[in-house]
Amino acid sequence: MKILFQPWQTVQKKVTESQCYPEKYKKGKKIAKELSLKNANEVIENKPQLLGGYQPVDVASEELNELINFVVQSIDERSNAIHAQKMIKILEAQKQIVSGVNTRIVIELGYTSCRKHTGLDKSKCEIDETRVIISCLHNITINVVN
Repeated sequence: MKILFQPWQTVQKKVTESQCYPEKYKKGKKIAKELSLKNANEVIENKPQLLGGYQPVDVASEELNELINFVVQSIDERSNAIHAQKMIKILEAQKQIVSGVNTRIVIELGYTSCRKHTGLDKSKCEIDETRVIISCLHNITINVVN
């Protein structure tokens, strides 16, 4: 079942936790390994899920990609870096239905060769291979307010 947006309700998205570590350091490799329970290309089948617990999310879903764009944009806004960041790969994505939706995402980020500015189209930006790749864990809370 999919609940459609209702115009009288306001959706609030908030990144509640964000941890990023360069992959070349042990901490970056550790966070990617510990928090990425399954490879993004694997399909989880016939595994009993805990009611109210985190459930795997389809990494190809439009909803997840919109959420990742929101996360990367919020990271760029808080960063002092000159160049924009872009997602390289989704390592893990899970969501938990509570009074809202909690989403846990583990992604790899890289810096692009494009300078940050309003209206930047990151699809035209290439990843700068000379810079460090970063593994990040993000917890996002989405609440609907009447």
